[in-house]
Parts: sequence; structure tokens; C-alpha cells
Amino acid sequence: MNKFLVIIFIIGIFITSCKKDDEPASVTPVWYSNVDSIITQTMVSSGSPGAIVGIFQYNNEPIVYAKGYSNISTLTEMDQNLNFRIASNTKTFTAQTVMLIAEDGLIDLDKHLNFYLPDCGIQYADTITVRQMLNMTSGIANYNAQAQFVDIWNSDPLIPWEKDTILSIINSASPDFYPGSSWNYSDSNYFLLGLLIETVTNNTVESEITNRILIPLELNNTSFPLTPDIPLDYCFGYKLNSSNILVECSRISPIGPWTAGAMVSNIYDFGKWAKMLGTGSLLSESMKEQCFDWITISENTYYGLGIIQLSGLRGHTGMIQGYETIMLYSPEKDATIVVMVNKCNEDQHSQPAASLCISLFQVIYPDLF
Repeated sequence: MNKFLVIIFIIGIFITSCKKDDEPASVTPVWYSNVDSIITQTMVSSGSPGAIVGIFQYNNEPIVYAKGYSNISTLTEMDQNLNFRIASNTKTFTAQTVMLIAEDGLIDLDKHLNFYLPDCGIQYADTITVRQMLNMTSGIANYNAQAQFVDIWNSDPLIPWEKDTILSIINSASPDFYPGSSWNYSDSNYFLLGLLIETVTNNTVESEITNRILIPLELNNTSFPLTPDIPLDYCFGYKLNSSNILVECSRISPIGPWTAGAMVSNIYDFGKWAKMLGTGSLLSESMKEQCFDWITISENTYYGLGIIQLSGLRGHTGMIQGYETIMLYSPEKDATIVVMVNKCNEDQHSQPAASLCISLFQVIYPDLF
């Protein structure tokens, strides 16, 4: 089952004694201790070494819980300012960059893929539109579900990838469906969007995201790494090996996930970005309307242009070896919950961050459900 669909399935189910780093100095919310307890229970049940949870009610100071350990070898306690790999939440930055470039007139969302990448070799490139790649209705098969990618990634995520190699893997897989006839989550869409951005701007996608979003919004702890290392102070990521022992796995080759999942951020930048994304405030009114033109995935679950809507909550999820993250923004409450945990096996389907995020919304805002 597709990793993203597994996350949505688990979230859907939730809808039907660590330290407190940042307890509010003023009036403590009535739900504070309940939230603290739920985070601890989730860490214990999932075996996650650590977690950072941010609750952003934008008329108040953020409440951030940093619990457990960021480095189990040194027993270094979790710190609320550490950077995490944000995995597929990268797609939100890629999609917004495409839409901003479209507003500049360099991209037409309804032009076909072969107009921008005439030599890409993708089947149905003369039918697939940019919009269909953004909302996952292109039918292009997921490259990171193909054995040519998965076997290498699992054996050594530090092996450097060439973009042409990944493009050839995408080309080797049969389409999931005819463009526009269905929906399926595929990282290939966002890898190709990265190539498209670089083609129309004559610039690197990392620079475009940085100059169009990160610098203007002062997201100073968010970046697109060009090496296997995570910039600045970071939380170590872990996964279980074949002996069910936690092993550190923080370093990866960035071209592997690239524009579908290579970025890093911290809880405060993520809380700021979640609101910008959920309100569409970077976009013109016309582009905002297109961004929130939802494709139905399942009951109460929709996908727009690089954004998910779940029972009225807007954001995205992300998982990559060692890390799982989720951000969800409520337009009704003008509030965001961000969850970051430092354990993830990509081939397992537990997704504690996603289920925890929904549980916390239910505790803090029960009237939303």
C-alpha cells in the first residue's frame, strides 16, 4: 500500500514521563497535561526516542513540547530548536514555488509536460498537465516504489543519485492510470516538477525555493540541503534494523528524495509555514482558488495542489528514514499542530506522528470533529 495512503488510512481511524521544555509561564491551558500525557504514551507505544510537538494558536505564544532524546548514544535530551528532515512536506514548498512561477507567467498549469520537458520520455507526456502532476492525477508511477530505486536506497541511502538515473526509473515503470482518470500519490510528479522549475527559470530548484519562499518569509531554519548532512543543529534520526535495534540513519543523498522530500526545518518555521500554506497567503486570489481545488481521496480527505485537506484541516505529512513529520492547520480555529518524531522505518506502517497530531486536535478542539 502506498505510504501516503497508509498515513491517510491511519488518520481516518483516529477521526472516526518526559520533561516539559516550554510550559507556558502565563495561564496553563486546561488541556496542557492531557496533551503531555498523550505525547508520552505515543512515544512509548511507537518506540520513538524523541518528539517535538508545537501548538500554534496565532493570537498566543506557541506551546512547544520537546520530549525524549535527540541522540540516544549520548542520551542528549530533545531540544525544541533542532532541525528535522521534513520528507514529503517538501512537496508543499515545491508546489508553491511552481504556482509562484506560474504567476510570473513562466508556467501554465494546463500546458502539457512535453511542452516544458520535451525529451523526458514519460508516457502520455503530451497529455499530462502541470496541474495533474501537482494534484497527483497524472498517473505517473512512483519511482521510489520501483525495485531499481528501493533496493539501492535500502542498502545505502548515501549512494549519490543522478537525476537522469531517477528519470530513467520513472520511465521504466508503467503508468498507474490514464492521466486525469484517477488519483494516486507519486513522488515522481514532484521530481518532474523540480526538473520543470529548473528548465523554465534556468536556476536550481533549491535557489528558487530559497529566494521565493524561505528568504521572504524569514524561514531561517528551513533549507534544501545539497549534501547528505543536515544543516545547523539537528535531531538524529533512527530506524529499526533487522535485529529490531535502533540504528542512527540521519544522513542521506539529497537527490534521492529531492523535490519530493529532501528539505529540513524546525518546529517554529514549520508552524509559521503551515499557516501560510493553509491560508494560501503567498498566492494571488486566482491561484489560491486553484490551489484549494480539491480532488477527493476518500471520505473527508482531499488533495489540492501540493496540500491535503482532512476534515477541514490543511497541511501535509512526511516520512523518510529516521524521521516522521506532519503539520495541520485549522482555518476555523486559526491554529496549527506540528508533530516531529525521530524514528521512522519507511517500510512500516505505524505513522505515530500523524495519529498523534489528530489525537491532539481532538483533545484541544473537540468541536471540530
